[in-house]
Amino acid sequence: MTDDDLSQVVISDTRDRMDKAVDHSRADFGAVRSGRATPGLVEHMRVDVYGAEVELRTIAGLSVPRPGFS
Repeated sequence: MTDDDLSQVVISDTRDRMDKAVDHSRADFGAVRSGRATPGLVEHMRVDVYGAEVELRTIAGLSVPRPGFS
């Protein structure tokens, strides 16, 4: 395999990974609704609990109070 062939393989792999990252980001941002707080903004965050990473929603109850109520 020549250097040019290897370069093309690396570029192709990088392009595929970047496309997947962009698609994932679009899906995440598509779920965001502006103007109102939502647990969806943080429920998939991963946190370290006793040496293991878990999603925040598995260890915490997430809720948002209704507008106008405290």
